Amino acid sequence: STSCRGRDWSQRPWFRAVADGLRSHITQVYRSSATDAFCFTVSVPILDAQGRLLRVLGADVRLSALV
Repeated sequence: STSCRGRDWSQRPWFRAVADGLRSHITQVYRSSATDAFCFTVSVPILDAQGRLLRVLGADVRLSALV
């Protein structure tokens, strides 16, 4: 599999939803362009002690892993 390290995800809808709202987000189910598997993305904000956004953590979940 190809590495995601160093890629800019900041304009992806799952990233923007968290960055703009400062709360967790779960996407609709979609077919991954990388693996062709059905999945969804869960993303959460990583905040500092003052509540400012430091990072967005996102993870893809394959539907086949849940059944």
